[in-house]
Amino acid sequence: MLDSNVEQLWDGRQNLVHLKEIVLTSSSKLIEIPDLSLATNLEYLELGRCFLIKEFPKVPLKIKYLSLFKTAIEEVPSTICNLKSLAGLDLGGCRRLKNIPTSIYKLKPLTLFGLCYQSNKRESQLEANIHLRELTDQLVWLSNVENLNLSGSNFREIPLAIKELNNLSALLLEDCKRLQSLPQLPMNLNYISASNCISLETVASPLSTAAKGKFDSHRNYIWFNFSNCWKLDQNARNIIAADVESRLLHWEDFYPGTLLSQIAAANISFSGSDVLDWFNYKSSGSSLTAKLPPHWCKDELFSLVFCVVIEFNKFPRCCKEDYFYYNFHIRNNRGDSFHTKGGTMFPWRCENDIQSNQVFLVYDQSLVNNWGILIPEEAADEVDEISVDFWVGNDSINTVKNCGLHLLYTQDIEDRYRRSVVQPNFACGDLTQFSLKQDCVDDVEESVIQDAKDNVDNPVEDSDPVRRKKMKGKLFH
Repeated sequence: MLDSNVEQLWDGRQNLVHLKEIVLTSSSKLIEIPDLSLATNLEYLELGRCFLIKEFPKVPLKIKYLSLFKTAIEEVPSTICNLKSLAGLDLGGCRRLKNIPTSIYKLKPLTLFGLCYQSNKRESQLEANIHLRELTDQLVWLSNVENLNLSGSNFREIPLAIKELNNLSALLLEDCKRLQSLPQLPMNLNYISASNCISLETVASPLSTAAKGKFDSHRNYIWFNFSNCWKLDQNARNIIAADVESRLLHWEDFYPGTLLSQIAAANISFSGSDVLDWFNYKSSGSSLTAKLPPHWCKDELFSLVFCVVIEFNKFPRCCKEDYFYYNFHIRNNRGDSFHTKGGTMFPWRCENDIQSNQVFLVYDQSLVNNWGILIPEEAADEVDEISVDFWVGNDSINTVKNCGLHLLYTQDIEDRYRRSVVQPNFACGDLTQFSLKQDCVDDVEESVIQDAKDNVDNPVEDSDPVRRKKMKGKLFH
């Protein structure tokens, strides 16, 4: 029941043995959840954006996924360690949550986790360092995490140890309004949502170790969202683009041909009104036509990149998605024309996600592949003109303000990445550089819990080892 007006489900405990999933996302009037402990086969409970929920729900011991994203809960019970089948727990955006019990470390390492880190805005540097150390300890525990939601947290930086989370594929940092910098990130990361990080100014250079390791699997797309990150300058945006290009290049090296079928292999979004400075061709309005250089369609042509500036005549105030489309024509010097088209979705996840015009970058390698099929090899050098038209979905009131097109060659990617490789400099230095080696993970139940015990009265009891299971690919809501 998405976006429902329900206030209460039922009274008392009910024996709902056949119930496996409850989805009540954005039920803004829902006040409480009944005791679900007898729903013994319940595996999935989604209460994200149920803003009035104040108490942690009573759930069956075999539950696998629990989302309390942006609820009003204030505490997590110490008995959470009994949920031994739990693989996903989302507490992101829970700004009233005071702390989490140390017993949570007795759970097996989760594959999906979200938590809102709160601290005093006037805290001293020492207090900030202590909180950063606590976050680092939790990253040690989360060594197997695939989806990490830190939305709504008010930390200024993220521990450098995050780059050791080699399984991490999705990172949510929405509404982290005090976050000033991003450290180097894991190479398998393919989804970042950092909208409304209004203090974010710098990113590590390079942003990931994409050029130095082997990817454990092929990702279907890359989506990096930096909308409303007002302070990101041109240099930071270029570093982000260089990182995305390097990821695409190395994915193609490890998994040849997998990008050719992707209409939009990578999307990046920023706030702003200008096409990025390195684009070959730029135009005001929704269309452009350009003369192509000789031998433009050589083997080293890796991808087409286009930049579209969307002018929002009305800013969205709720979760939704929209689309923009593009038509390409290339012509040879004899007047022959070859045509292809594509499109991509641009979503926003939360209220006020879009507060200005948006710059979208889309990497489309499928067009290069299509042209290789459509244009005879002997006629490729005769193609000397390209034109493209962009438009937003038919039911949208938004328009394309500016657009750009770039021919991206393999050498360009390597050169840009090489230029971006400088030594990052972060204020806390070695404090956050903790290894996530397996021996550290094995000792986490002793070392991390012992470090955190100072604030609790009762020791955490041992729990039986549990077998690790993979969560199905459900992103945070």
